[in-house]
Order: sequence, then C-alpha cells, then structure tokens
Amino acid sequence: HTRANIPVSFRKAERISTYLVVGVGCPEVAGEFVKNTFGKAFKLAAEGINARFRHNSFDTSVMEIERDDVHRFIESLHVTMDHAGRA
Repeated sequence: HTRANIPVSFRKAERISTYLVVGVGCPEVAGEFVKNTFGKAFKLAAEGINARFRHNSFDTSVMEIERDDVHRFIESLHVTMDHAGRA
C-alpha cells in the first residue's frame, strides 16, 4: 500500500495548542484549473477520528486542529484522500 502524495502544510500556532492546516492543490499541467477538495477531506478526516478542530474559515482548505489530535488526523487524512482518489 503506497501513500498518496498530499500537498498539505502544518504550522503550530504560537502559545496555543493547535496546528493550522492548509491544503493546496497543484495542477499537473501549468495553467490548468484544479478544484481544491481539501476542505471536504479535512472535515471528513477530523470527524472520522472525533478530533477537536475549527473549520470556519472563508477558505475551506484551511483548518485548525488540536495538537493532541494532529498525528491521528494525518493518518485519517491519508486514508480519506486515498479513498477519494479511487472513487
């Protein structure tokens, strides 16, 4: 089983116990439009593990997740994105 290459960035928020997660889609060919599906994947992955998160940004490909949940979230996101890639 190989893992999907997921262009996601994590940044620990200073003085609070959360990480800011940002997903960025990348077209295979320059100039092509790529629909950003990270918002839905983030929400499904977080809900699937009962993570504590905030997903109320203007941009749905940005979410804040509790530090204690981030490792399980990454695993859940890989499964979610892998499953979506096969659908």
